[in-house]
Amino acid sequence: MFMSDQSVRKLVTRRRLRAWAMALTAMCVAGAWSAGTASASGIECSNESVSVQAGLFTQHVDGTYCRPAGTHPDGIMLLVPGGTYNRAYWDFPYQPDTYSFAHAAARAGIGAFAIDLIGTGQSSRPLSPTITATSQASSVHQVISHLRTTGSKATRSTRCCSAPTHWAR
Repeated sequence: MFMSDQSVRKLVTRRRLRAWAMALTAMCVAGAWSAGTASASGIECSNESVSVQAGLFTQHVDGTYCRPAGTHPDGIMLLVPGGTYNRAYWDFPYQPDTYSFAHAAARAGIGAFAIDLIGTGQSSRPLSPTITATSQASSVHQVISHLRTTGSKATRSTRCCSAPTHWAR
């Protein structure tokens, strides 16, 4: 079944509006957090790598962990990009004090771990047929387990939540 040009334009316009609305919401939330409980000492960010089992092979999920400087937050927000995006979706390198959600969360006193899903960014890049929604969900689950139990002293936390980029209808 083919779609008319007008239907395609409407669909693209709706998706753009939805993306802008979600980005605006994320910026508003980040602004509210940083305005209410900003840390005077700044933030610390480090690159972390978590080993995950994907099928028969061990892969690695890389990410950037940001936290308030000199403290260990009670919880960590796991920032998972959607689709084929990487951690730059949450930790944008250009003017990070302005455009990075991970930095805003850290300034608000919340640990933020922005990851590259398997097949994107600095994470492992296995053969594409092995990258499925189920394998991605499994790797994210393993990262959450790692953060809760065996994470490095800098990233270990008993509380962890996820911030998805989009929701299915």
